[in-house]
Amino acid sequence: STGDIDSTTDDGTADVEGATVNLVAAANGIGQGSVLDVTATTQLNADTDAGDDANIDIDSIGDATVGLVDAGAGDVTLDSTGDIDSTTDDGTADVEGATVNLVAAANGIGQGSVLDVTATTQLNADTDAGDDANIAIDGIGATPVGVITAGAAGGDIELDSTGAISDTNNGVASIIGTDAILRSDGGVGSGTADGATDLETSVSNLDVSNQNSGAIVIT
Repeated sequence: STGDIDSTTDDGTADVEGATVNLVAAANGIGQGSVLDVTATTQLNADTDAGDDANIDIDSIGDATVGLVDAGAGDVTLDSTGDIDSTTDDGTADVEGATVNLVAAANGIGQGSVLDVTATTQLNADTDAGDDANIAIDGIGATPVGVITAGAAGGDIELDSTGAISDTNNGVASIIGTDAILRSDGGVGSGTADGATDLETSVSNLDVSNQNSGAIVIT
């Protein structure tokens, strides 16, 4: 579209259905007037980065297997009634945006194939709104975390970042689940324990590793 792409009504029924679905909006985004409901049985691709970097809001009706959802400097919200997976776990971002919000109601995030995400402002991921399934995300670049939750005493979380893992919401648990594995290249949290930029967690078992520079500061 030379403009935006919206649904007539956001009613939980697919507005766009196909095997591979490709959406490109040059101006004013995708799903901004009314969230777009999409069923893509093979692959979902959505792009505003080729235009004005406007926000993308898509409800996946059924599983979401992502090729590339790219809002550039805009925000991405992908809310699936099923799972959210990548087409291939190849170290190249499948989802790109400033603030990236991922919600999967059934069978988790990155369980079929790990989801590669670049979120320059904040990454949020949620299966607690559904079945508390596991979450596996590779952060491509630095990974500023809002809340990644698989539910209290729920699923497991694995976050592997090619950059630092940082906290963006002082005073709120950023990693919530049963077991969590965090791997970074540049540090996990920063500052001092109980400070504004330490990474707060609420898990039963925590495994953290860091390569190269940067500290590990977790509460």
